[in-house]
Amino acid sequence: MENRRHFDKEDDETYNDDGEMPHIIAALDVEDFLLPEQYEIIPIGGKLVFQRWHDATQDRDLFKLDFVYLTVDQIRDGSKLSASNPPRWVQIFIKDCPVDLDGFCSWEEFVKVLNDAASF
Repeated sequence: MENRRHFDKEDDETYNDDGEMPHIIAALDVEDFLLPEQYEIIPIGGKLVFQRWHDATQDRDLFKLDFVYLTVDQIRDGSKLSASNPPRWVQIFIKDCPVDLDGFCSWEEFVKVLNDAASF
């Protein structure tokens, strides 16, 4: 018997204020991350993508956090983005939001992280 999980993407929100992003990353206690083809920790124009998914097989909501950014060459050259020259996209992880084998954290754990971040 094949074991498949069905995921429906319920919502995603993007956030890209270069000045505030380090504070959000710190408040969420994001694990250290590296951005391939980029020298900056948080490059200009980078975006945090907050995703809420639903696992229909287990009837539960899940969370994933990604960082979307331009490479050094894309910024320097002013390259037009396209399917053949896309922005880069990496998953980043929150320390208190453990992920499963598919890279998802439970929505409940993410809400706890948000509440903890808002309480100090």
